[in-house]
Amino acid sequence: MLDNLPYGVGINYRPEIGDDLLKNIDCFDFVEIITDLFFLSKDIPLSLQKILTKKYCVLHGLKLSIGADEGIDLNYLKSTVNVINKLSPLWFSDHLAYTKINAFDIDQLMPIRRNLYNKKRVISKIKEICSYSNIPFLIENISYYFDFPDNEYSECEFICDIIKGSGCGLLIDVNNLYINSRNHGYDPYDFLEKIDLNSIVEVHIAGGYTHDELLIDSHGHKIEKPVWELLEYICSRIVPHGIVLERDSNFDINDILESLHRAREILFNSPAYCRLTCPRKFGSKLE
Repeated sequence: MLDNLPYGVGINYRPEIGDDLLKNIDCFDFVEIITDLFFLSKDIPLSLQKILTKKYCVLHGLKLSIGADEGIDLNYLKSTVNVINKLSPLWFSDHLAYTKINAFDIDQLMPIRRNLYNKKRVISKIKEICSYSNIPFLIENISYYFDFPDNEYSECEFICDIIKGSGCGLLIDVNNLYINSRNHGYDPYDFLEKIDLNSIVEVHIAGGYTHDELLIDSHGHKIEKPVWELLEYICSRIVPHGIVLERDSNFDINDILESLHRAREILFNSPAYCRLTCPRKFGSKLE
């Protein structure tokens, strides 16, 4: 299922910069669309409609609440499938987190207690999600600002076991990885050494800021040097099918375009990409 996917650099679509993206359509290879955007409005923004005539897309969900101690919200899942059928994305993803407690939406991505019970439960829920669609499903590592003292697994072990047990792919957010490594005192490169890099389908890059010595994921600041270095490390080992720049505020289009250019340089000049025999880029829908 993954073998025929192309390689490229994309950006998460935001209506605030839709027109800017149209003007710079050749600066990115695809768009990542928040699935929930289609739940809030039946009308697709005009700028996105125009982009989708030229570019492929992937979907990124916020509230499947995979880690919640309750069943999958089937209404949310079926709504997601409807969007998949409408847009024909190459893959879809959501977070390894919970966003609901007893069906009450807490509107935050909360970390999961990493134990055997939750591991088995999450694997089962991901298999259920995958049964509703024939395109790849990915889970994303989140940034978290507290951890559970009674965890039975490291974050890396937990993610690896879930991917192996469920057959899903990995969306690795290197900004989240960097933030967690700083806030919780571990080596992000040790994390990458232990994880199955071949499970990575997509990489998120973004910026953050420091508040009272705590690193915060914001999606609204410049990407820091350590995050770029982590991306370079990953691309030296494997070739992710997609690298996505996330920007949700402070829409400095010049910084956005510079970051997209840098990400493309890293991906397409990486040792791993150069080793591919017949790499396929995204190209245009019209080609």
